[in-house]
Amino acid sequence: MKKNRLFAAAASMAMIASVMSVVPMGAGAANDAYTNATNKTDWGDAATAHTTVIKKILEIENTANIPSAEFTINATVPNAKVDATASTMAVYPGVNPELIKWKTDNASSATAGSSGTITYAPQDKANAANTSAGDFVTIINQTDDGATTDKDESDYYLASKNITLDFSDCVFTEPGIYRYYLDETNGGQSGISYDSTTRTLDVYVEHDAENSTDTANKLKITDFVLYKGKITAGPSNTTPLGTATAQTMEDNSSQNVNTTNIVADGQKSVGFKNDYDTSDLTIGKQVTGNQGSKDKYFKFTVNISGAKKGAVYTVDYTTAGVGNADASIAAAPNAATTVITSAVTQPESLTVGDDGTLTQDFYLQDGQYFTIKGLAKDTEFYVTEVKEDYTSTASAAGTGAITIGNITFDEAPGTAAAKNKVVSTDFQVAYKNDKTGTIPTGILLSVAGPAVVGAVTLGGISYLLLKNKKRDDEEE
Repeated sequence: MKKNRLFAAAASMAMIASVMSVVPMGAGAANDAYTNATNKTDWGDAATAHTTVIKKILEIENTANIPSAEFTINATVPNAKVDATASTMAVYPGVNPELIKWKTDNASSATAGSSGTITYAPQDKANAANTSAGDFVTIINQTDDGATTDKDESDYYLASKNITLDFSDCVFTEPGIYRYYLDETNGGQSGISYDSTTRTLDVYVEHDAENSTDTANKLKITDFVLYKGKITAGPSNTTPLGTATAQTMEDNSSQNVNTTNIVADGQKSVGFKNDYDTSDLTIGKQVTGNQGSKDKYFKFTVNISGAKKGAVYTVDYTTAGVGNADASIAAAPNAATTVITSAVTQPESLTVGDDGTLTQDFYLQDGQYFTIKGLAKDTEFYVTEVKEDYTSTASAAGTGAITIGNITFDEAPGTAAAKNKVVSTDFQVAYKNDKTGTIPTGILLSVAGPAVVGAVTLGGISYLLLKNKKRDDEEE
């Protein structure tokens, strides 16, 4: 019996030792506990090792400028751990998303919280490379890849901005893969199509053997993987996972997948992509009638409302098929023009006021037109003109269309009470002014009458003279 009791005690001690060898000890054994101080240097690696960059990509038509826009990205975590399988690794819910620090390129400091905001300042796209303005927008021109039939990508450019996520304060306490879900808030801004697809961010945390000590084990973040979609599976536990395959990212860059431990069939991502839906407004003038002046300038007024504060529109006067109007007009250019008394320089761009409205005058002769580019969807407008002593007819659909050159103007100009709302097509608006004079037939009679009477009178006198002469000859 005593021998059996000794054997049982020895077996118990061996079992305890075995368990202790695989289970980390508690706080009482400091040499086994992981520390995660707020000071980044305690991680034992470069500060950038604990950050990852998410891109915000705005696709814009080439004719439009960069809009005023704000985008918010929210970080949440899964409800439960993803268990390991024979071929995949375990994934833990991310920790402390409220301690993530967010910083855009043009921000002076990072802001901690479970969400971050990216802001675009309204500006001409030609000035986007000027980082002294503080907006730091990267312009990426595209080529048509033929993958979609609804549009030609070469007609659009990408305006890209970065936001950096810093996880150094998130207090990871064990090595592992930690998962966060990122979602974009639908801000409801007119013209913006928001990205409703969740992004999944896996953060790889490992034991930092180089910087650990006998009294403090250290952790380090070694990798980030961003996926398009809400991933619920664990990444593969083999490296690499099959053959590397190139995938096109939201910013048109190409990345190879399956070169690290990633989720099978996972679509990698670099960030969120949005469309900015805009249209162009072309305004034209036609003069008809035998009394209509072809060189007379007429005054137009464009009224825009419901636009985003600070929005910038380019005005094109000279591009074939877009504009052929005069960008500069001399004072009192001709005898027929009464609406221009001093020299006029027509604006190359327009900027929306703080109240979301804009009013601007323009001047056109017969056959001229110009284009205002990049009006956001749902913006409202109407166009008026000073017709003077002409009969004015506005363009309209169908038989009311007005053709100037090779452009058909078939949209009504709208009114203050019934404004046009911008949709996903361009607008062509024109006014036709007619001045016709009718020549009274009495003008001809007033000249011909006396001539006829004179001829008859002269004829009568001649007849009498000849008759009298004949009679005198006979009497002799």
